[in-house]
Amino acid sequence: MKRIFSMLLAAIALPIVAEEFSNLPEAEVNKKLYRDDPLVSDLIRAARCAGIGVFLNEPSPTAPAVDILVQEWWTPPLTNPVVRIHELDPNSTNWVFPTNVPVVFFASSKRLMYSKHEAWVIPDHYPPEWVYSITNAEESAKLMFLDVDRAWFRTTRDNGLVHAFATNLWNCMRTNPNPTNYYEVLRDTERTVSEQESWRVNFDSGKGLSWILRGTDENGLVEMLNDPLLSPSMRHIVGNRLWREFAWTYTVTNNAVIWLPPE
Repeated sequence: MKRIFSMLLAAIALPIVAEEFSNLPEAEVNKKLYRDDPLVSDLIRAARCAGIGVFLNEPSPTAPAVDILVQEWWTPPLTNPVVRIHELDPNSTNWVFPTNVPVVFFASSKRLMYSKHEAWVIPDHYPPEWVYSITNAEESAKLMFLDVDRAWFRTTRDNGLVHAFATNLWNCMRTNPNPTNYYEVLRDTERTVSEQESWRVNFDSGKGLSWILRGTDENGLVEMLNDPLLSPSMRHIVGNRLWREFAWTYTVTNNAVIWLPPE
């Protein structure tokens, strides 16, 4: 009976907040891992307006916009401290946003632009076709969420881990762009934050590292393989890529895998 009551509470709670839940059952987490949702790093790349603020209202199908009172700007501040997010998709959210609760948010313009200094981290998510057809300057300048439920999260989510992760990525991607620091943030986060502590931080950091792997040559992979701070699971992935694409081999000594370059 207690279990049934808990399940009913969970079912009632689900529509309360549009933000992804941190305490999702493992089966639900696994479903999300296979979706092509934008990572925190993708949201940072595409952000035209970002920072910490509070929602002032809840949108609805007849008024699909939400206002945010910005309390801390990450991007250069706009004249008006209240920004409006348009084009909220009723099919991707339940329209409920927590008002007067501090959230980190990332808003993009309709015509998504990526600055030159971010060229080394171009995401695998491209603007939809309708973006390229926008010719009206006013429409193009409107702010929107790249993903309604992932483009914002409470500063307290997962004991602040998502906020800290986003802050570190923002510093090395936008404030002081540095590919090495970007790699190190992902490496250290993937190694130290477990799925139980924050499935989103754990997954986003691991997938971010996998994108780096896809664009790294043999020398770069060897550097990663020899990085003592890279987690064993990621080192195994690096070794497998060296084996598949660069004819490396391996041997097992004292239960440890030793990767060997081709002779």
